[in-house]
Amino acid sequence: MVATPVQHSLKYLRDKGWNVTISSWWDSFGKKRKDLWGFADLAGYHESVFGTTYFQITTISNISARKKKILKNKYAKGLLVSGNRIVIHGWEGKGSKKKLKEVLLDQTTNPKIAFRITPFSLKPAKFWLILDHEKEGDLIIENEEGRNILLANGD
Repeated sequence: MVATPVQHSLKYLRDKGWNVTISSWWDSFGKKRKDLWGFADLAGYHESVFGTTYFQITTISNISARKKKILKNKYAKGLLVSGNRIVIHGWEGKGSKKKLKEVLLDQTTNPKIAFRITPFSLKPAKFWLILDHEKEGDLIIENEEGRNILLANGD
């Protein structure tokens, strides 16, 4: 049996110490799969990470489209502002050549700076976490306390 991208992410995360569960289900009336909050295929936590992390699983070529969908989602802002994280897992390849790209949608309370994830040029599967200033394409949202939060565009 061929493993699905969700199964690959479950194994990958559990091997790294995450406690994760599948957060999507089959809607027998609508005859389609439903995701928690409209995007989360998996939900989990890790002892070293604050809050709950919600995972959208897709292919590497669909990461950008999924990111746009999540940023338009009516629940995403509230989840991020309340201290949770959203991670997009993009998978590509087969068997031992299976490759994962992770994109983190996270928050900072300083509207002028944010942590930006960028690919590490020498090792494409690795990423740098860089403290960076606001750039075109980033999204600024306002939380209930009136503070601006910058969601850095990882592209």
